Amino acid sequence: MDSSATTKEHIKQVLFENFEEGVLFSVQQVYDLVLVHNRIDELYDGKCEEEVVRAACQRLRNEGILEFVDDDGTYRIVSIKTTKSDLRDPNFFSIDDLVKYGRINQKAPKITFDPNVIYDGVNNLVGWAILNKNEVINHTLSEKLGLKTQTRSGKATFPKTIADINESIDEDGYDYRSFQPAVSVLDKPIEHEGLTYKYVVRDGNNRYETAWQYFPCAVIQGESEYYLRHYGAVANNPVANELKNNITEDDVKIIIQEGLKEGVIEKTREAVIAHLKAHFPKMRSGSRKHFAAEILGAVGIRASMESFNVTLAKEALDEYVGYNKDDVSTRIEGMGEDDTQFIVGLGRSGDHDRKMRMILDKQLEFPENIYTMLAFLEDGEGVAEDPTAHNVDRLRVKWEGLWKKHIQHCIAVERAYRENRLNPLNVKWFMQSNDTEERGKFY
Repeated sequence: MDSSATTKEHIKQVLFENFEEGVLFSVQQVYDLVLVHNRIDELYDGKCEEEVVRAACQRLRNEGILEFVDDDGTYRIVSIKTTKSDLRDPNFFSIDDLVKYGRINQKAPKITFDPNVIYDGVNNLVGWAILNKNEVINHTLSEKLGLKTQTRSGKATFPKTIADINESIDEDGYDYRSFQPAVSVLDKPIEHEGLTYKYVVRDGNNRYETAWQYFPCAVIQGESEYYLRHYGAVANNPVANELKNNITEDDVKIIIQEGLKEGVIEKTREAVIAHLKAHFPKMRSGSRKHFAAEILGAVGIRASMESFNVTLAKEALDEYVGYNKDDVSTRIEGMGEDDTQFIVGLGRSGDHDRKMRMILDKQLEFPENIYTMLAFLEDGEGVAEDPTAHNVDRLRVKWEGLWKKHIQHCIAVERAYRENRLNPLNVKWFMQSNDTEERGKFY
């Protein structure tokens, strides 16, 4: 075992003896425990002691054992798991199995990859590889070097996920059938702290941080730097039975907004919706129009027509003088006596009767109240005619009369009932209980 590994094992043992999993401690506490109270002179004498300790702590973090909680030297143990295999064995991973079983997400646009070859950098410029991590720039180093490779809005690595992957590899072996990490080749090698880096991680930051020195991955090419980052975002779409952290709404917003700025996505709601549907199909699938409007709005692009649901309409009240959104209800049925303002969407004809009945129920429940209905025109599925700049006034007039129309209908029904002009319904129930009812007979 080399001296760096011995130093790491010493520090790991000291930390395990003094701290439980999840307990916060500082780097200064580590210095005191390792360099003073439990010092082994031959490990630290003649060296930059604190740098040696910090470097060992970083290796423990890479193995999923430590978490760096903040940038001020606060740590905690997230896993006491140790591995059974030789972490530095270049033959631990099988390139043959990687070629035979490996796969990546090839739905991302403008990406080149050949799943049938082994990357060699000469004849095959893309393909499968098992790389030494000393040649691969990870997320932490890319930030330090000022390389823009991040595709997430927040954290790119997650200690719990790293620990879970470590345990899975250690207990069950490497999963060659899952979607594999991906790297791209740097335009020029980067020299840093005595190492020469040739590649940068595009997907699989958590798997890079596992305990093993070698990194099974796909070497890919992209038409541009944007498409390589976009690949990382697409690869983080949810996949069943994968130990990874799925892409978030904020991640999708960022990568699409970059596409708008780069000019690779047209600055229209329709183009953004199409991009979401094609590349992030599970993200806000039921409200893509609203999501597209949010993405465009964040970069100062307004659609021709605002697309609302009750939640977005309530948020929009911040732009209206004299209205406090905390005083406005979005659920009519939940309104109390003091609630007199509510938001409602109109346009889905099949839902109008239910909404009008809820309004009338509240008026009957609290007859002294005068209600204000803050309405918006609905669009999308179930709407016969989407609102546009040309029909917005006509649709507002059309739907504004719903309340009176519903009352007139109720009056007509009540009058017919009183005049005995409503014959009772003859109700027959289909047979449904096979245990107690006879087939072909109504009940």
